[in-house]
Amino acid sequence: VFQKRIELVKEATLRAAKFGCRIMSYDFNQAMLVVSQPSYTLLAPGYGVRRINMLDLNCNTHSFVRLHKEQIRDIEFNPSNHDQLLSVSQDKSVKLTNISSCSDIQRYNCESEVWSCAWNADDPFEFFIGTK
Repeated sequence: VFQKRIELVKEATLRAAKFGCRIMSYDFNQAMLVVSQPSYTLLAPGYGVRRINMLDLNCNTHSFVRLHKEQIRDIEFNPSNHDQLLSVSQDKSVKLTNISSCSDIQRYNCESEVWSCAWNADDPFEFFIGTK
């Protein structure tokens, strides 16, 4: 039996509070945690997720995947196709990304800010979004 205890602690800093590293999603099959955060590079501004391999926490190169122009409001892994990550943002878009290859699958533009998303438990090809 494989057991591992991991403690996640949010540090109360002005930078984290101002820019919002606030959304997380975990996929058990890949042992991957994704955490939303802003891009800290001027060449590719925006928001994305940091991929963290929970089986190799000593790895210092957790890759960043840029997803949106504005703050990410929600992210969810597809319960059937574990490489697919659904994300929604205040930039009025919904994005489906292959998180393993860091490639876009589909992008949908909405008329208002998108605040939440969820996969349909009965149909892995269908998802729901909530707008402001």
